[in-house]
Amino acid sequence: MGLLSPISVPRPNVLVVDDEPTICDAVADALPTIAAKVTIAANTTEAISTLDSDRFDVVLCDLYMPGGGGLDVLQHASRAQLDLGFILMTGKPQVNDIVAACRLHAADILLKPFSLESLQTAVQKAYARVFHTRRERIRRNQLRNGLRHRVIQLEDTRRQLRDSYREIIEAMVVILDHREHETCAHSFRVRSYATYLAAEINYPPDQLPTLSTAALLHDIGKVAVPDRILLKPGKLDLAETLLLRQHAAIGEQIVRRSAMLQDCSPIIRHHHERWDGKGYPDGLVGDKTPLGARLFALADTLDAMTSDRCYRAALSLQQVHAEVARCSGQQFDPELAHVFQSVPDQRWFELRNDADAQAASFNPLISE
Repeated sequence: MGLLSPISVPRPNVLVVDDEPTICDAVADALPTIAAKVTIAANTTEAISTLDSDRFDVVLCDLYMPGGGGLDVLQHASRAQLDLGFILMTGKPQVNDIVAACRLHAADILLKPFSLESLQTAVQKAYARVFHTRRERIRRNQLRNGLRHRVIQLEDTRRQLRDSYREIIEAMVVILDHREHETCAHSFRVRSYATYLAAEINYPPDQLPTLSTAALLHDIGKVAVPDRILLKPGKLDLAETLLLRQHAAIGEQIVRRSAMLQDCSPIIRHHHERWDGKGYPDGLVGDKTPLGARLFALADTLDAMTSDRCYRAALSLQQVHAEVARCSGQQFDPELAHVFQSVPDQRWFELRNDADAQAASFNPLISE
């Protein structure tokens, strides 16, 4: 079915403008069989006033009249963007006026004296063009509205998909937390710290969602690490350490399997790299490590140092600042370290509290 159902073409409302009453009457008498309504105006001023107060489909106007003529009325209709067909009537047309009428998109010019048949044909043709233009405008508007509706639907679908992916991602973090306690809260806090630092350095806004997701899933590769290593209360030996370090590369492999998570893979793979090249898994030096991973390194250190461990209590922010200063240019990007040091301590406390509340809402066991 088309956008427009077939309808009968209504007859037009016509305005006749001429300073000679006999011509007005003659024209008006010739139109009732093809027009729904015929209105008469005796001069330019009356014609313009009538056009402003009523709706017309076709105007028949004398080109030359005292006090103004058909071009004045046509110019007014053009400026007002009136949706109608304009036919000029004249006995002695001047070339310049004909050219001006064409430029103003006059529908036709009738040379006096004209026959009844030529008058009716001119009106019918002018109205047919107007009617077709209106129908096309309606069709285009319907197409635009339909397209706009489809775009809104598509955006809603994409939003729902993003929400679903976010929920799945957060559920994955909760599952990890059941294997290694504190993973969920840690991931939420690191996400909060990393995205805040990113905003401080004008990180590309379109890449912030990727950084946020990568921060949440940075330890996803630990699903492949045996419990005897992941949950070992004591110090790991060299073989165990090397096995644990594989989680970064494994995490990259896991997210690469998802089209919507692939962009996170470089940050997840390189979140344990160091500025001096002594990190893992690839030993990248300096800015060879992705910016998101360099931001993450600071966020991860902040959370690791300010969280309780089985072998020590949480350290103070003063101790964190001292460690960041000591490791700037070694473990950390020195420029990012400088930005980190400029953030007020109160802001880090607020970010931690907000992140813990978010984590608890997804994993009630955190607050128990």
